[in-house]
Amino acid sequence: MADAYVHRSALRREGAEVAQPRGFAGVETVERDGAREDAEQAMRVVTDKRHPDAWVARGDARRAAGQLERAIEDYTEAIRIWPHYWVARMRRGLARYDTGDFKGAAEDFAARLALKPEDESRQEAALRLWLCRARLEGRAAASAELRQRVKELSGESAEIAAFLVSGRAEMEGTREVSERMRFYAREAGRVK
Repeated sequence: MADAYVHRSALRREGAEVAQPRGFAGVETVERDGAREDAEQAMRVVTDKRHPDAWVARGDARRAAGQLERAIEDYTEAIRIWPHYWVARMRRGLARYDTGDFKGAAEDFAARLALKPEDESRQEAALRLWLCRARLEGRAAASAELRQRVKELSGESAEIAAFLVSGRAEMEGTREVSERMRFYAREAGRVK
């Protein structure tokens, strides 16, 4: 049952309309505001509190609400329960980055990279790790590390990596620059 609340929490957080099953007492759709309530209900269903997905779901809802420190606490608990849970590592890294804890974020992104699943968040962790390392150690050190990972990147992630390593002030190219690319250009501009 906890999994159902975890998944509905994620859908609510994304703003999706979730139809209730037949015979379910309640409204026909749920609103985005219910994401945290579903995560809390998942926590109540799992009375031994050993369900890392429930902690991540509540952390996601708290992060979306701007409660970054509380989100970090939830992600940390998910990691305590399951130390190899790469999703919790990535999410905690993002929340730490948002609070300006670049050292903690770098640790989480590096740990996420060490945990193997190949997916889009792995590429994102490599790029975020560059941002953290550049803030902590400078562009040269961050770029040396990212150059070793370039072969793991593809598509837009590879373009962003090339931009970060090059030290250029602006992204080159004639195509439309995505919001993700603008984020990295803006953040790279904040590196001294």
